[in-house]
Amino acid sequence: MYPWHRVPQGVTRPFLSYFRVGGTQETHLDSTTADTITNIQIDCWADDYTTSLALADAVRARLNAWRDRTKTPPIDHCILESEQDLPVSELAGQSQGTCRRSLDFSIRHD
Repeated sequence: MYPWHRVPQGVTRPFLSYFRVGGTQETHLDSTTADTITNIQIDCWADDYTTSLALADAVRARLNAWRDRTKTPPIDHCILESEQDLPVSELAGQSQGTCRRSLDFSIRHD
């Protein structure tokens, strides 16, 4: 798995890349802060569509509904918000014929 801006040139597929799409910090009415929600996109890159779907299935099975209060920060939950096929971007350094499946997760943590 690579940060989106550090995928090595010529990396062998399949592989995963990720980036932080955004996030929010919840605030109570009395102005105290509550949990933070971070939105992460994970892209599944492969040479064919079937492999990109299989990779996405593995990511979804591992992360959807995941929680781990022993981590720093503690993870309250990780929920799959959306999933889509995306066109290959020349900026991503990938050639035509590459398949990309994108999963967007919402992660609630302290």
